[in-house]
Amino acid sequence: MTSPPLQNSKNIIEEIKANFSVVYSTLELLDKELDKEELLTSYKFISDNIKNTTNYIREELSTISEQAKRYERTCVNSPLQISFYKSNPGVIFSYRNNLREFSDQIRRQIDNLSLNIGKSLAAYILVYETLEKFGFKVPFILIESNEFTSRTLINYIFSEFDALGSSVIKHKRCDARIITYSGMEISNPLSLLIIGHETFHIINEIDKVFHNFCELNSIKKDKRTEEAFVDIMSNLYFGPVYSYTTLKYFQKTYPLSGESHPEMSTRLLMLSYLNKQFKLSDKEDDTLNNFINTLERRMSDIALENARKDKKQLDNMISKNVESYIREYFNIKGIATYDEFKNIVEEREFNIDIEKINRNKIIYMLNANIPLGIRPTTLLNTLYENNKIDNIDPKLIVSSFKKWYVRRYYHKHIEIYGNQ
Repeated sequence: MTSPPLQNSKNIIEEIKANFSVVYSTLELLDKELDKEELLTSYKFISDNIKNTTNYIREELSTISEQAKRYERTCVNSPLQISFYKSNPGVIFSYRNNLREFSDQIRRQIDNLSLNIGKSLAAYILVYETLEKFGFKVPFILIESNEFTSRTLINYIFSEFDALGSSVIKHKRCDARIITYSGMEISNPLSLLIIGHETFHIINEIDKVFHNFCELNSIKKDKRTEEAFVDIMSNLYFGPVYSYTTLKYFQKTYPLSGESHPEMSTRLLMLSYLNKQFKLSDKEDDTLNNFINTLERRMSDIALENARKDKKQLDNMISKNVESYIREYFNIKGIATYDEFKNIVEEREFNIDIEKINRNKIIYMLNANIPLGIRPTTLLNTLYENNKIDNIDPKLIVSSFKKWYVRRYYHKHIEIYGNQ
């Protein structure tokens, strides 16, 4: 006859196994949900990125299953774990439920990729074109969220399983990146510049631009300073419209800055400093300074102290010629900063273009709802300089970006293959 304690342990073991069976069946269902026909779009890089991302996730689900099996063996073979589970059953329930929530979230996000291509198309083109200019063919996908971030695919999808005891998962190498965007903001053309900022996080990470700058100048590396460094890269590439975008975005989200970001007031001071090279009017500078004053009035003593430390770090970067360093990095990559492009390349191209297009004609054609296949930074800055960026039809931006993509890569094809 089985003693009550032993019988009780057997019952607990059976309950543990039952909960883990739910985990395995959930992962199997997720694998089937992701096993869909290949998504075809008019943009091969989008189709390929989504396909490769989905395939990688499916392949790596087995690592989670194996981790769960190791976890289950530990739970049912250890008297201590059985005793712990007896008084704390919520631990297993929480793991089971979190796995189900994870699976449902992945299913919804993958399903939404195809549904959201229309509204995220301009962002896809901007990210692809920016990465391509810097020489990177990094696979990426855009996922709707409530914030703008950039992370590796492995970190974004699987990082929550890293904390499960000592059972570390070793994933196959994957270079893919995830950029998340606010579903509420994506229809606003200014959101493209926030996504552009996340793109420069990817560029900075791959080429270790900030790391190398700090090593060269004996500057202490930290996330807050790195964020400002990426602001400088973004500003030099995208031009004055980037600073305006940052201002507008902060106006929606202040007073929160986040632990890994410099205080908003300090970031805007840096952008104000950089914008002087673009020779903006006093009005733009006054707008920035007025909002900086608003931020400082709302800041706590701790936030003000953080801002003081941030500014000291940024002043140190300026003293080490951070702007010149980034300009030289762009030059090595064969990339013109915005002011260089506008004053040299753009003027030359406008003069030789058979259509004789210029910035006045850009506004004229946009007012007539005619999409233009021109460089995205030229388009967005022209709209900003003519006070049109806040009320332009988003569909016109998407159409213009599509036209630019076709034109740019048609000419690249001609350069490589001729008129075949």
